[in-house]
Amino acid sequence: MRGKVDPVLALPWPTGRPSSWPAGSRPSTLAIERATQLRLTAEIVAEAPEARLIRLMQMRHLVSQMAEYAGRERAAMPGFSRPTSH
Repeated sequence: MRGKVDPVLALPWPTGRPSSWPAGSRPSTLAIERATQLRLTAEIVAEAPEARLIRLMQMRHLVSQMAEYAGRERAAMPGFSRPTSH
């Protein structure tokens, strides 16, 4: 299967888009997605509540940082759209 898919993925976008993938790639993609979902579910079920709370607090901190950087970038973007007077 991989020998058929890899050459298609190496093609430029118009040629290498999903409609030209081998027929077996869709079922294998679904299998990978289901295995990932199963792994994540197993991790969540097996995780202690305290560990989950710590992870959520870390995630909240990282999301806050992302929002701060996004705000800085948004504030800087209007400067790029101003016409130059040269």
